[in-house]
Amino acid sequence: MSDVARGKKDEAYRELVKQRKQCCLCEGLTNPSQISEYDSDEIGPWSLWQGSLDAKILLVGPDWGDVRYFKKRGGIDENIDRIEIFQKGLQNFVRL
Repeated sequence: MSDVARGKKDEAYRELVKQRKQCCLCEGLTNPSQISEYDSDEIGPWSLWQGSLDAKILLVGPDWGDVRYFKKRGGIDENIDRIEIFQKGLQNFVRL
């Protein structure tokens, strides 16, 4: 991938994160940006541990908790070890 293409991809991602931080369309849901001490410059908390813009496979998981869970765990999912085990298992079974 050229530096120009990489730059455009990174810029598009940053714009998507900006839009996510400003979003207030989902009534009854709290945007992580409203809990700024634990928010990140990623699409969501799971992007912190993987977040490859060049991934060949995209796994989509459900939202992982409510505001209390998010605050108690500092914005990091406690099941990260299980997620990493799943990722390693997936890599063993899927040959790209």
